[in-house]
Amino acid sequence: MTSRNVKPINKCILIVSDSADELNDLQYLLTVDFGHCLKADNELEGLRLFNENHPTVLILAFQEIEKAEHFYLSLYRHDSQIHAVPHQTLLLCKNNESSKAYQLCKSGTFDDYVANRPLYDPFRLRLSVVQALNRRSQERYSYLLNDQIEKITDGLHQFDQFVSRKFTSGGGQQQETIRAFQHFTQNLATGLKQLEENLIEEASGEPLQAMDKESLSHQFDQFHKDSLQRGSLNVVEQLNKTGNWMEEFNNGYKDYVETAQQENEAIQAKQIMLVDDDEFYRDTLTTMLQEAGIHVLEIGDGRTALTKLQHTKPRLILLDYRMPGLDGIATLKQIKSNPDTSSIPVIMLTGVSAREIVDQCIHAGATDYIVKPSDRSTILAKIDDALKR
Repeated sequence: MTSRNVKPINKCILIVSDSADELNDLQYLLTVDFGHCLKADNELEGLRLFNENHPTVLILAFQEIEKAEHFYLSLYRHDSQIHAVPHQTLLLCKNNESSKAYQLCKSGTFDDYVANRPLYDPFRLRLSVVQALNRRSQERYSYLLNDQIEKITDGLHQFDQFVSRKFTSGGGQQQETIRAFQHFTQNLATGLKQLEENLIEEASGEPLQAMDKESLSHQFDQFHKDSLQRGSLNVVEQLNKTGNWMEEFNNGYKDYVETAQQENEAIQAKQIMLVDDDEFYRDTLTTMLQEAGIHVLEIGDGRTALTKLQHTKPRLILLDYRMPGLDGIATLKQIKSNPDTSSIPVIMLTGVSAREIVDQCIHAGATDYIVKPSDRSTILAKIDDALKR
């Protein structure tokens, strides 16, 4: 569907527990379907393995939910990059803790839970892990659909312009054909009339009767009316019908194009553009934003972003400050100097919060800035604030 090279989903699974026996049982159970799983029987080891391996699924199998919450909070405290490590969290709890587990998942603290301890049904846990991996795969690849829709719509727009040009030139060509044909028939009629006069003049010196001259003239008149004029009118009529068909086809085609463009605009109404040359940061930030229901168009450099903005009008642009080639400030200035894009809010992504850099961004037209790395709540709050403005 796309020419873009996409890295396969990492299927690393990390199990963290405070019970060595249960940890071994879980690892053995999941190895059947998922191969080797990482495990940690204490908080420090869990933090280390998470930081080093960036697991796709994190299974928290503590004896009490409060301990799982504490570990996950410690993970955020010790790893400032955790928001940039896309993962699914699966909480194991006892049946009598299911209500609290449900509330934690509902609030977004964890992604899913299994209230089945001890594990009477081992397939339930394995199914939950499969579902977690599927969710990560869908999150990882879903933005490709948006990119593909953009490419299709851009191609449709270009094709529409091509067809419109062809129809315009075809309509002009049709009129030229009609005029040329009418000119031809007029010249032909004049030539036939001249031929008639010449024949009659030549015949005047011969012993030809007047009746024969009138008959000859009458025959030429009939030829002119029955064959020449009628044939000319028929051809013109057919050409006009062809022109009407072309116009109807063109109008109908434009209806379909407008429908496709309206659908694309509906997508763009929920879309932001992310411009950053760091592919890992782009992908992880995209996943986080899509989890929040935001459509993201990823772009790796400033020049490509400016080209895309000729046909795409996102609601917001997240723009990296430091990029090779056309850097963030230069890109921002071009965005703000173009009347078609100047109204789009831009949030700069910077690695430092130095006052002079912030002032430079704001002076160039940025709505706000985000210091990398920032936590999920800060990023979403700044995006929400920029969109409300």
